[in-house]
Amino acid sequence: DHFNVETNRFRDDAGRYENGTLNYAGIAVMNASLKFFGEFGFDEMEKNTLALSGIIIDMLEIRGVEVVTPKNEWERGGIVSASIDNAEEIMKKLQQKNIIVAFRAGRIRFAPYFYTTEEEVRKAVNAVFD
Repeated sequence: DHFNVETNRFRDDAGRYENGTLNYAGIAVMNASLKFFGEFGFDEMEKNTLALSGIIIDMLEIRGVEVVTPKNEWERGGIVSASIDNAEEIMKKLQQKNIIVAFRAGRIRFAPYFYTTEEEVRKAVNAVFD
């Protein structure tokens, strides 16, 4: 009976904590991802992501939007959250244009990453006001 586990069937030594089958597919994918990121450069990834989030902050603030994400690069990552009236409706409008943002705590959340282009970032922010 597979559903009635008897605790006395476990080993008494440290072998009781050995793993079962390792996630070889996951390990291979993680290895490939780390290799790709390493080729691009971790510092370059950070620099590019922070530049993109800075563009979003600047574009929103110029239009009078309250940005709740820290402005200083050393205090923020790539995510930019902004308090915009009708944020949930705007999120849905952007999704219809295939622009993916999130609605969190009544705010719009942009999350560019190093592979996002400046053109895509500008298009996304401008679409908020279309």
